[in-house]
Amino acid sequence: MRGNQAVSDAPAARYGEGMRSGVIVAAVVLVALTGCSGSGSALLGGGTSSPAPSTSVTAAFSFPTPAPPATPAPTAAPSNSTDCASGEVVINSASTVFAVGDCASVIVEGSGLNVTVGQVDRLEIRGENNGVNGGSIGAIVIQGQNNKVGAGPIGDVTVGGDGNDVASSGAIGAVAITGNSNRVASTGGTGTVVDNGSDNQVS
Repeated sequence: MRGNQAVSDAPAARYGEGMRSGVIVAAVVLVALTGCSGSGSALLGGGTSSPAPSTSVTAAFSFPTPAPPATPAPTAAPSNSTDCASGEVVINSASTVFAVGDCASVIVEGSGLNVTVGQVDRLEIRGENNGVNGGSIGAIVIQGQNNKVGAGPIGDVTVGGDGNDVASSGAIGAVAITGNSNRVASTGGTGTVVDNGSDNQVS
């Protein structure tokens, strides 16, 4: 009986050792799998941790509003003046504005001029497209075209050109016209009128 029991105990002992070895191997495998699972999650981007969001910085550009262009100061028209020391002024200048005081005789030979006179004994206009303003004038003689004259009382008006305009804020003593399409008007009345042109108006 003793011999049989010794034989039967040996396989049991070997079975117990095998079970312990199997448990150890299973534990080692489980640990290995757990480690692989953790490393695999880190490699594939799994797990509960989220990658930090990427941020993009957009520079904000502020373009300054251009200032409006400065308005240039008006350029004064060139002017010339005289006191008529010699008693007669002849205007044939590059200046567009001309001023004359009281004078015995003023002759405008230029064109496109703006002339101001005082009291004048005789005003003669030979150019074109001029404007003359003055006080009382003894006599006005116009030989050019498209001129305009404004004055106070006028002694007499003689017009030989075309398209001229004479206006008096007083009376006009006499009017003689040989040109065409001229206009002579006064607020104080007009004396004798001789019109040898056409399409002229005298009032």
